[in-house]
Amino acid sequence: TRQMVTTEHFALQIIDRMIHNKPELRRYREDMIQEANIGIFKAKAKYRGDAGATIKTYAYYWVLRELLRYIKEQIDWDTAHELSGDIYGEAM
Repeated sequence: TRQMVTTEHFALQIIDRMIHNKPELRRYREDMIQEANIGIFKAKAKYRGDAGATIKTYAYYWVLRELLRYIKEQIDWDTAHELSGDIYGEAM
């Protein structure tokens, strides 16, 4: 659907923002896209439209969760911690 395409585009925006904040992540971009897709898949599977949040808002949580988990486990815990502060500390 159109809303999911927008959500997938939004996931790329999150990744690009992370790379902007931490350019050393650029070489992991393709892996990060796959992790973001996992987050989108989980959001689609768990989303309940009657809960009051849009799918985009709900997917934002899941995409961030998967990306930060990937970065923490595969790259560096400190980088994940810094990025979570960058992302949660200011609105996108």
